[in-house]
Amino acid sequence: AVAPAAAAPAVAEVGQARTLEISGCKHEVVGPIICGEFQLSQMNHGKPAYKKAAEGQSVEVMIYFWDERDGAANSGWWIGPAIGGNMVWGHHPDRTS
Repeated sequence: AVAPAAAAPAVAEVGQARTLEISGCKHEVVGPIICGEFQLSQMNHGKPAYKKAAEGQSVEVMIYFWDERDGAANSGWWIGPAIGGNMVWGHHPDRTS
């Protein structure tokens, strides 16, 4: 689940949040990589991108939006080590938030 972190004020959509928290992933490999707090990092394709705020983690984790420039199947929200990279841990096709 991706939700604004408890410390962040209630917001209408993710685009206004400065902090996000991912929780609930039970996969033994992916869960520890993607779960945690993310901070607003930059913009990508007109939407905010977030970087995981984790000390001592060996891999960078980003949440970012990709528009339809590479086709509808490649658009939506992604979780991966780099914006636009081929390696990803998660995808949600919603293009409206």
